[in-house]
Amino acid sequence: MKFIQQKPDYSCPLAVPRERVVQCPYPVTFLRYRYPHHAAPSGYDRICDFVDAKTLELPQHLYLAGETILRPWTVWKARTCGVFEHSRYDCIQEEALIRHAKKSPPRIYHFIYGEKLFLRSGPLLSSLGHKVLLTLHHPETNVNAFIQDYSHFEYASKILTMDATMPEFWNKAVGRNISEWMPHGVDCDYFRPVERAVSDTKTIIFAGTHARDIETLVKTIQSLDSVPRLRFRLLSRDETLESLASQNPNVEVIKWLDDAGYKKFISEADLLLLPLKMSTVCNVVLEAMACGVPVVTSDGGIADYLDSQSSKIIDSSSEATWVEAIAELLDRGKNARSKARLQALKFDWPAVASRHIKIFEEMLSA
Repeated sequence: MKFIQQKPDYSCPLAVPRERVVQCPYPVTFLRYRYPHHAAPSGYDRICDFVDAKTLELPQHLYLAGETILRPWTVWKARTCGVFEHSRYDCIQEEALIRHAKKSPPRIYHFIYGEKLFLRSGPLLSSLGHKVLLTLHHPETNVNAFIQDYSHFEYASKILTMDATMPEFWNKAVGRNISEWMPHGVDCDYFRPVERAVSDTKTIIFAGTHARDIETLVKTIQSLDSVPRLRFRLLSRDETLESLASQNPNVEVIKWLDDAGYKKFISEADLLLLPLKMSTVCNVVLEAMACGVPVVTSDGGIADYLDSQSSKIIDSSSEATWVEAIAELLDRGKNARSKARLQALKFDWPAVASRHIKIFEEMLSA
């Protein structure tokens, strides 16, 4: 193991056409983080690519200090701060922010993953006249498990949530009405419907591991075992699904795909089947819709993004309910696919970026 780790790169490798980038006339600086498990076109951090605003870069000298002389402090801070996701890299990134803020005129600092990135900079930012915008992603159960103390969130000027039920929670937590729902976006230019070969066999896909209800998935697939001309493609590393595939020739388990393979996997499907234990938003749901793929999934935060014509929201673990919903959506065929695409376009990144611009304007005029 190397003592000095590679400098994190949170940029997205995909270029965005200039005409899809929304101009931002306001002083805004993004604090960006990119989860390594996200495909290149996925993740909320992509808002930084669709808004014409600067992202705070970690200076090389500060990065090296974090790997050497400041490393004991950052490791200690990350382990004792009471925020599960806050890492030593986040400590150094926030130190870079503090130094940037001291030299900058008043602006909005937008923490893309507020639960992870924002911790100790609030008092200074407030005293210097800066505005703090936090986008918060976790449902209430995760917040209570991951964050021991909410007091630093009181320095937020505005809080955006991915789940329409969470503004009430955060308004109560900080003692002010500063929170509202902001939908996640999807790149509808990258994810789009493809020409489909005529086939009697329908392909149902599933993707992911985190918060997936594997038990309900397995029961539902087993209940559909006798239905002819159904094929299941499951993109997951869950070991339970290997056993299922070994017993059913119509089930294929895929452990990994590159970005091109992932897009092909989604766009060629007839339906996304996604039982969940919980959700705020789910990238694969939005990406499937953008490809014109109808969705059957569990009730939760993701329901805020769905419509009744191209999706079914299930509040039950009964496989019979899931089977009925699958059959109904498959019967709708092309109509359900076109409705799914139209629904996804409401959350195309430029549209979501424009909503962010309005938030910036409101914050600076308050």
